[in-house]
Amino acid sequence: MSLFGSKIPRGFAPFSFLKRGKSNTNVDAQQSDADPASQSQQHATKRDQSQAPATRDPHDPNSDKTETKRQEPMAKQYDLVVIGGGPGGYVAAIRAAQLGLAVACVEKRGTLGGTCLNVGCIPSKALLHSSELFETAKHDFAGHGIEIGTPSVNLETMMARKTKVVDDLTKGIEFLFKKNKVDYVVGEGRITGANQVAIAGGELDGQTLETKRILIATGSEVTPLPG
Repeated sequence: MSLFGSKIPRGFAPFSFLKRGKSNTNVDAQQSDADPASQSQQHATKRDQSQAPATRDPHDPNSDKTETKRQEPMAKQYDLVVIGGGPGGYVAAIRAAQLGLAVACVEKRGTLGGTCLNVGCIPSKALLHSSELFETAKHDFAGHGIEIGTPSVNLETMMARKTKVVDDLTKGIEFLFKKNKVDYVVGEGRITGANQVAIAGGELDGQTLETKRILIATGSEVTPLPG
């Protein structure tokens, strides 16, 4: 007879998908009808097997699956090591890092910026600025109607300001190193091979940096006159 007013085609089984997993259902039903004592014994056996420690073959080091192998730390491979952290060195290091290279910069002074920033141009200009302000206050303020009496120089305060200016700028370069992921190595760099830079002093004293390229940016020193 028809289900919806028409005959059902021969061989058509609208609920045949329910037959899937029938055997599993029967097995589960049989297991549920089994003796509760035997079920409890089976569960206890499975639990003991899961909690049993893994057996270890003393002749096979790989048989102990629960043992964690400790790996020794690998030395970092650099694309570029810059020797010298002055205006040439630190700029090159930052730019190379921005272009995607793994970079380290070696500087023995202990502060970045080179001669110019630490003991040359920048501290000299900081002191020159203070001197110019003192000169203006002493000779020009009165003409502008500014009366302050006789100005005097506190050399200790002036030098402290100069030191702060230098410190702020050197710390600014260190911040740029961290921002661009440049490794700052304090120490003296010495080329010991085509791709090796040995470090003397600092935290990495005695270690060697492996690199693909080396950039020498050590600057120069004045040659003393004989006598």
